[in-house]
This record gives sequence, C-alpha cells and structure tokens, in this order.
Amino acid sequence: MNAVFTIVAKNYLSLARTLGDSLKTLHPDLDFYIVIADANDGYISIENEKYKILEADKLGVPNLKDLAFKYNVTEYCTAIKPFVFSHLFGQGYNKLIYFDPDIYVFNKIDHIFEILDNNFIVLTPHFITPELNYSGTVPEGGILFLGMFNLGFVAIKNSDEGRYIASWWEHRLIDKCYADKIDGFHTDQKWMDFIPVLFEKGVHISRNLGHNMAFWNIHERAVVRINQTYNVTHKLDSKKEDNPLVFFHFAGFDPNNLTYVHKYHPAFTLEDFPDLKPLMNLYRNSVLANGFEETIKWPYTFAHFDNGKKINNFQRRLYRSLTEEGLKFTDPFSTSHDSFFNLLKKSDLITSGNTNIDRLNDRNIAGFDRKRKILNRMMKTLKLTLGFEKYVLLMKFAMRYVRPENQTFLIKGLHKEIGFKHEGMLKKNQK
Repeated sequence: MNAVFTIVAKNYLSLARTLGDSLKTLHPDLDFYIVIADANDGYISIENEKYKILEADKLGVPNLKDLAFKYNVTEYCTAIKPFVFSHLFGQGYNKLIYFDPDIYVFNKIDHIFEILDNNFIVLTPHFITPELNYSGTVPEGGILFLGMFNLGFVAIKNSDEGRYIASWWEHRLIDKCYADKIDGFHTDQKWMDFIPVLFEKGVHISRNLGHNMAFWNIHERAVVRINQTYNVTHKLDSKKEDNPLVFFHFAGFDPNNLTYVHKYHPAFTLEDFPDLKPLMNLYRNSVLANGFEETIKWPYTFAHFDNGKKINNFQRRLYRSLTEEGLKFTDPFSTSHDSFFNLLKKSDLITSGNTNIDRLNDRNIAGFDRKRKILNRMMKTLKLTLGFEKYVLLMKFAMRYVRPENQTFLIKGLHKEIGFKHEGMLKKNQK
C-alpha cells in the first residue's frame, strides 16, 4: 500500500483539501491523510470530511503538549512529521509521500513511488543550478540557513533504512525543531542535510525540474503550457530537457493578493514571472472553493493559554530554557497557581495589550527610522564610555545575550540559576 499525507493547523484545512483534490483527480484510489496538528475544538466535522483525518494526539508522540507549547505553529507542524511516517508505516503502508498543504499536484506521481523501489528516501533541493553570479529570489545565505533540501516534499519507504531514518528524525525533532539561526536549526528541514553524507546508498536527490517547483527556484525554471498540460523548461541551461510539471509548491501564496509571487518577498511581483499566472489563478480558485475564507479564521488552539492570553515566541523560548534545565510543568497551557503562566505573571512577562509582538519588525513598527536613530545615538555614547575594544566585546556577547533563552534572569522565584546558553557547547551528559 502507498499513501500521501499532509500536516496542517486547522486554519489551513482548505489548502489540504485542495491538495487532496489535485491528487484524487489523478489517483482516485490513493489513500490521502490530513494530519491535524491542532485541537479540533468542534470546527472540523471529521466524519463529514472528504479525506481521511488523523489527529496528532493519535500518533503516540511523547510529551505532545510540551511540543505544542515550546514550538510555534510552523515548528510544531513540522516536528510531528517523522512520527506520522512511523505511524503510517505501522498501519502497513509500504511507501509514503509527504506534501506541504500548499502544494498542488499537476501530474501523476507513480514514478516517485517507483524511485523508492531502489531507494529508501527521495529529497528535492531548493535549486539545482550552480551560478557564478547567483540570480535566485532567495539569498544564498538564506538557503544555507533553510537547508539544501526543501522538506515541503519527502518520500520514504517502509524498509529498515526508512524506519531508522524516521526514528532518527523523531529523536532530533523532540527538542531541536526550532527555527533558530544561532543554533543552526531550521525546523525539521535542516536535518536532511545530513542524509546524503550519512548514507552511501539509497538516497535519491531528485533534480527533476517538475518536482517541487516553487518561489526559490523560479529563477531557473519556467512553465510552458502545451495543450492541456504544463511543462517546465530550464531558463539557465538550454541543454537541459524539459520535464512535465508534477507538483508546484505555492509557498507564501495569498489568494486575496496575486500581486506578489510570495507574500514575504514583495520585491518580486507576478509581472516578473508571467508564466506563473495561470497556475496562480487556478490555485486561487481551488482554495477559495474549498472554504479558505472560512477556515483561515479558525483559531490555532495552541496560540493561547487556557485563559485566552496569547502566547508569544519569547515566552515559548523561556519555557524551552527552563525545561531543558529540568524544571517541570504539568500543563504548560494552564494558568493555575503553580503554572508556567503564573511564573511569567509574577515576573511581569505577560503582555498587557492585544499587540502581536511576534509580528513586529522594521517594516511595521511606527516611526522605526526615528527610533533607530535614537538608539544609534545611545550606542555611540556607550562606545565612548567603554572604548572601542570593550564595545566590540559587548556586541559579540550581545548576539547571544539577547536570545530569549538567556533571559531567564527576568523570571522571579526560580530555585536555581540558569546558566548562560551557548550553542557551541555540548554537555558531557547531553544526548
């Protein structure tokens, strides 16, 4: 048996349905699972959904509530991915494909399952063309942080190696699925950089132009429509053969604004890539038909404490630091007397308003340039006070000091001092 699955918080259910529709049009008998990494809270009528729904609490993930708290929604959804592989292997499936929910399948995927006849894993790089003068849409430094492979797609076989790699992956994502540049983590994805090195055989790196076409490789690929099908041509190497478009990854897609190819990269508009317009319009119509306007409003349960107060990433990272030092909380979402919330409250680490501080950045803070200039004047004064050498040392230290994990001194009433966290140091007893 073969199957495909995706993972979503419930507000992305319309995208998962759209993925399912694109699959079932081509493979009506293929099993497709939507894994809900969220609490249902009555929003999803599981028995009435057209695709198989698998809830995260049925996967047997240890300390699942701890993961849901310490990770943000993206980190949490990706952290449970290998557990889904293991769970479905246990159900008897022989070959499994994971697709991100914002993927649309345009062509049959039998050949991907066939690749697994002689391999245990299939991976796709972000792009495949070496350039002396890089022309990509995502900076190369960004790719180095994200990892060489995009884990919006991965296929694994139920073999000794496949099961082992799923288990190996699980062990790391239990506590190392953060998006953290200082630690060198990027959710579940960066870990796959190890695979081609650790395994001499059985790893297939797909350089098929039609696999996982997305924002990060549109500088090297173009879509050409031939009759009722789409082909992908290589923009940078005319000697490369065209490939049928198998699946397109609509990362950063906003159905209510087709101006930009990716909503977080406004420098690139759809006018820069006119070959993508038919795909974008098709996908927009599909997600809207699957209830996007309704589901996108459904709240992520694990974004709040049980009293409704929003949890921010600073608090999640403080929780990470405390629990790594051995502090235990029965339910991190609880607001009871001996809870993590109460510890934050006593330390004045609970936001008083409704501002989403996780979304604040240099583009949306009012008067940012003016405030930056004031800060610059303060730092000039500090440099004059300390002298150049000590100022440089302070800045080097500040890069790590400002991490939320090193701000545990703000918490009142701790029974032990939390040491300074340095990502390059491994404790002897750390496993």
